[in-house]
Amino acid sequence: MPTRTSLRRSQVLRAVVFAAGAGWMAGGCETADDPVFKLKFPGLMALEVTPDSATLPIEGITAAAVDYKAMGRFNNGTKRDLSREVAWAVDVRALGIFSSNRFQSSLTRGGKGVVTAIGDAVTGRASLTLVYTASHTRSPADPAAPALFRAAEPDSARSPRLTSPADDSALPSSPPPDFAWTAAAGANSDLFELSFSNDVTDVRIYTTGTRLTPTLEEWSIITATNAGGSVQVGLRALSSANPSKAASASPITVRFAP
Repeated sequence: MPTRTSLRRSQVLRAVVFAAGAGWMAGGCETADDPVFKLKFPGLMALEVTPDSATLPIEGITAAAVDYKAMGRFNNGTKRDLSREVAWAVDVRALGIFSSNRFQSSLTRGGKGVVTAIGDAVTGRASLTLVYTASHTRSPADPAAPALFRAAEPDSARSPRLTSPADDSALPSSPPPDFAWTAAAGANSDLFELSFSNDVTDVRIYTTGTRLTPTLEEWSIITATNAGGSVQVGLRALSSANPSKAASASPITVRFAP
């Protein structure tokens, strides 16, 4: 015969189970093993996400966007488009947000992440790469500087030289550091392109001087995009009087803390 203590423990256990079940139901979670819960997609075996790999540019104030598709494969051999029925998430929240199956990027950083479609206990995944792309022209540089450099042919005879920071430097996220260089003797270079590039970064700044400090906004985007990683710093120079050729400095690499 159950004792009063065992009865009390049994009542407590039932209360805990009931409360836990209510919490799971409120959170929208379901399990196939309990008849109280009903699966949203009975028989779902797999989710195939497309595109399975996407590389998207973030161009200045224009966010990147992509519509994902989730095709469900069921245990009876059928398939069904579940794109607007499953839940969507990206593992690096700073990269952007989902509205239904449409992803829209942030405007403040690039980077890499994993997109996940979730239907009951079944998930499908895809890789995502956002390339932050920007072009900034410092006055009094010619606003046409980006086009001039795109059109210029390489000039290997009179290359400028990056002097600061040193190659493989570890740079802080704040304040932005100075970048300095020297022009080749006799080159008459008066227009320069300082670039920061890798597979998630393409930032180019145009100036007429031989020293440049990125703005706080420019630098915060570069460092946030590449936290724990590195970028290649490049420099090109041309003469605005004869812009048909642009000379390139030997690039350097700079690193950032996580």
